[in-house]
Amino acid sequence: VVSLAIQGQEVDSPQLAKKLGQWEMQGADLCLVIGGSLGLSQKVLDRSQWKWSFSPLTFPHQMVRVMVLEQVYRAYRIKEGHPYHK
Repeated sequence: VVSLAIQGQEVDSPQLAKKLGQWEMQGADLCLVIGGSLGLSQKVLDRSQWKWSFSPLTFPHQMVRVMVLEQVYRAYRIKEGHPYHK
């Protein structure tokens, strides 16, 4: 479980690619949790194995869904050796 949270860790695209690669090697299933306008409950944050922060800014959750998709796509392209992230 990965929660998107302001208090989470900020990473760049190559670091995210490395994290995704590690999870793949472990055979882990990935569940990304995006909160609404009030954020996530402490119970959800406590269950998370990793908290990921895009920015200290607040974004609409509808926009974050697209941003997450793009970042995950970018990370997989980096893992495959493609220069998409440039």
